[in-house]
Amino acid sequence: MKLLTVAFILLTLAAGLPAAEGKFVDLGIPVLRAGVYKQTLGPDERGEMTKIYAIFTQDAAPIFLVQIDPYTGASRQYNAPIGTHPWGLVVGPDNCVYIGTADEEAGGGLLLRFDPARPEKGVVNLGKMAESETYVWALARGEKDGCIYGCSYGNGKITAYNTDTGRMPDYGQMKPGQQYTRPIVVGKDGWVYTGAGTTDPDYIALNPRTGEHHSSRPAELAGTPVAELARGGWGGCAKRSTATPTSSTTGNGIA
Repeated sequence: MKLLTVAFILLTLAAGLPAAEGKFVDLGIPVLRAGVYKQTLGPDERGEMTKIYAIFTQDAAPIFLVQIDPYTGASRQYNAPIGTHPWGLVVGPDNCVYIGTADEEAGGGLLLRFDPARPEKGVVNLGKMAESETYVWALARGEKDGCIYGCSYGNGKITAYNTDTGRMPDYGQMKPGQQYTRPIVVGKDGWVYTGAGTTDPDYIALNPRTGEHHSSRPAELAGTPVAELARGGWGGCAKRSTATPTSSTTGNGIA
């Protein structure tokens, strides 16, 4: 029977008989669920902290931001024009929601902004925080300087965005030869702290007013992996090896 079927197909092709016309079948919406990467409490259109923001990733389409009213359950979706993996999320000093993206392609290393007071503008692409970086791992709100700070992959930098001027200062690589900086927190004194590197890890303290940065890891911890900056995780950090340690947390990106 198999031989007869094959023979019939060959004879049909040889005779030049038209094949059956193909048809497209509507399989419906390919993505019914998306992954939540980050979420945070954030402002409404009046600047009051009454909303929840969640940032989603999905295959074959840019990320999107969902604004949720926890009192009513109502939600609104705002699609980003570009971007895939939304690792960074923070509310800036201007009450806008900022998103940092990660990807090896053009959609990575970007800073996106959503202004709850002007929702009609949607999610706006502010561009790369640094041309050399493809990942913005995390974002932290500055201390009374109008800035947000980002840690990255590519060259292991700390970068910033000034919400007052629109400038994006690039503070450069935090440790030579190390490609990663993550996570990131800001101290009450305005210094920025991050973990740098994987092959030769270190804690780094940066003074954004001068650009000065140096190791803040106690000598007895040299060479050990960088712990997460969390309660009970890092334990403490210092601007200088002889300074009094400053406790740190990750809750709102402020140490």
